[in-house]
Amino acid sequence: MKPIKCPKCNAVQEEINNAEDMCELLGLDASERENKTWWCGKCSYFFNDDEAEFEIDEYDLKNMRLSQISDLIYRNWNNMPLNAYRYVEAMFQLDNINESFNNETGVEIISYFLANAKSWQGDVAKDVKQYLNNLIKNNGKMEEQSKVQESQQAKNNPPPITKCIKCSAEFFAFHKNFRCPNCNELTRDFFDYIPYLMDIMQRNKQKHGKYKIKDDYDNHSEYLEKHIFDILDILEQNKYDDPEDFIKWALKKDNWKNHDYLREHIQAITLIIAKQLQWQGEDIEVEKLMKAKTGQPLEFTGYEVVDKNGNGTGRFFARKEDAEEYQKALWGIDKN
Repeated sequence: MKPIKCPKCNAVQEEINNAEDMCELLGLDASERENKTWWCGKCSYFFNDDEAEFEIDEYDLKNMRLSQISDLIYRNWNNMPLNAYRYVEAMFQLDNINESFNNETGVEIISYFLANAKSWQGDVAKDVKQYLNNLIKNNGKMEEQSKVQESQQAKNNPPPITKCIKCSAEFFAFHKNFRCPNCNELTRDFFDYIPYLMDIMQRNKQKHGKYKIKDDYDNHSEYLEKHIFDILDILEQNKYDDPEDFIKWALKKDNWKNHDYLREHIQAITLIIAKQLQWQGEDIEVEKLMKAKTGQPLEFTGYEVVDKNGNGTGRFFARKEDAEEYQKALWGIDKN
């Protein structure tokens, strides 16, 4: 099959001929064509298939893998610029938009390609770019639908809450032979709550970069999760040497409205997860840290605690003296 035009002068297909045949016909030295395959009768340009543009057979983009679409782009776009080539090359490694290559998602690779493909023209270019744009848009809609479905599913199917038959306290019986955290009454209920929570944490982290993604709650389960995720977010950011002491300190500041058993219940669950994640930080004098005034921590206004290198830690206090005392404890400096 002959190329459809000359890559140099755009002469039509009728002007393109086999280079070897034309050298023999015209009596040209074979060295002139430098082993090229094609010769343009209009401008006398020799070229190979890698420069040529061929007619493309019927293609169905909806039924093609990204690697196949990448190959279609290769064959259709002559003199592709490097800033587009690298993403076409990356696309060749993917089957679908949900895969990744070299730490870049399929969505990112396609988006970067489209941003650098404005100079690519023609019917194939128009079809491919429109299809890839729609692919990204539909993927975004699917992600939004997935979020809504997950949220609705969590609301409709929260983990089972155990209600103590003796004192009516509500809690999660997260291991067998669990006892009520309020009155110590034994229950036969059991729900493997820790893996359930860690699965939610992993999804939230991947999609939102943190564990707690909202401050409100629709049921008792979400109320407990809000407290747990908030503490785990802080633990991960600050890498405390002793997570248990920080968890106790963080839960003491909340108002439990005469439900102190919930504080201990959340403390136990949070500590189990923290130990499974095995967070370890710099050596911190926990005794001094726990003696620092609590003030009103975790406000996103006020005075920020910094590390020894002067970098912000993400922890804020409403009062300057509280931030300074906390900072001294963090650095291991005796205030006296």
